[in-house]
Amino acid sequence: MIDHEDKCHHCGLCCRLSDEQTDGTVKPAGTACHLYDQSAGRCLNYRYRYIVNPYCLSVEDAMLIGALPMSCGYVQGAKWYKCRVESPEFQRRAGE
Repeated sequence: MIDHEDKCHHCGLCCRLSDEQTDGTVKPAGTACHLYDQSAGRCLNYRYRYIVNPYCLSVEDAMLIGALPMSCGYVQGAKWYKCRVESPEFQRRAGE
């Protein structure tokens, strides 16, 4: 059986700060959450991330608003999922 966390590719794209727009699209900001360690590809305070950063989205919430790239291990195979992030940079990095 695959562990829930084993699906993560540690790309950090889900840790990019973003805003849901009134038209339903998601616009990523140019920065990642202060807890994301880019060199390690991990959250520095994973266990308490929702307490330390109340804007941190769970995988479920990120999927509901379409904030994960199609290359994300959590959404691969989810036929219903639609990425709503409108950013060429986000989509380019997602394919790396």
